[in-house]
Amino acid sequence: MIVSSARATVGLVTVATPTSSFTSGAVQVGNSNVSLPITAPDSAYCLRAIFSAAAEVMTLNLLTGVTSASTAFIAGAAQVDTATAAGTVTVAGNASVVVTAAGMAGSPLTIPVAVLLADTAAMWAAKARGSLASNAAVSVMFSVSGSGTAISLTRKPVREFTLPVGTHKHYAANDATLNLALSTGTATGITTASTSADTTAGVLTSGVMIYDNAVDFEGVTIASLTPKAVLYALSDRGAEAGVGRVTVDGSGTDFHQVPANGKCLLIGNGTATLNIDTTVVVTSVGGFMDFSATVIR
Repeated sequence: MIVSSARATVGLVTVATPTSSFTSGAVQVGNSNVSLPITAPDSAYCLRAIFSAAAEVMTLNLLTGVTSASTAFIAGAAQVDTATAAGTVTVAGNASVVVTAAGMAGSPLTIPVAVLLADTAAMWAAKARGSLASNAAVSVMFSVSGSGTAISLTRKPVREFTLPVGTHKHYAANDATLNLALSTGTATGITTASTSADTTAGVLTSGVMIYDNAVDFEGVTIASLTPKAVLYALSDRGAEAGVGRVTVDGSGTDFHQVPANGKCLLIGNGTATLNIDTTVVVTSVGGFMDFSATVIR
């Protein structure tokens, strides 16, 4: 790999309000960002780790890009429940679909479905799917699907975002209370079904998903680097409701650590004579965390 023009941009600045009776406005305290060149770099890589929950741990060797002892990643699965319609409508009215789900607003939620005389099970099942899909409380948590007499609810991911390599999804744990009940309501002819079938059990997404482990941006395995002239930065890419943070355990004398709510948590710039840790332990704090590390040598 050929790299050039490597540099780090660092700065610490705030705005202060003067209190003197002779001054007004605002005053900048500190220096603006300074661009620091990195001499003769010959290698660079980025690594991304997505922590599913709090207290998950990843160990990263900064000189090789290799992660170890990270919590095993479990992709998880979306929960699916299916009710089956039966019976032909003999008196028009409103059939009832009752949705029960943990965390859903209004649960258990009764949703009316307008049905007509002589609607077959497949016909009124299609209407039930439409009524479910148009309900805000249901649609925010579930995708509605099915064909014929089947009425299915699929739990949407708790979080989902698109990466260059594909879509990353986090699923909730199985909800044992999830149920889709069918009843005749004010219509007649519909067969009551008080419980739905657990088509697919939900599986909680957990652990740490590592992207670009031990490879550079070309996908080539990283040659082991020497500690000298290494600059590395670790950053908190995102958190939920401001509660997700990471802590970094590194004791090298050349570490400069910013408080935990900062975007740049750790940066080191050293020479062969300085003590720079080659391994750091990264722990998620408070919840979901999207974390990245950049190394330039």
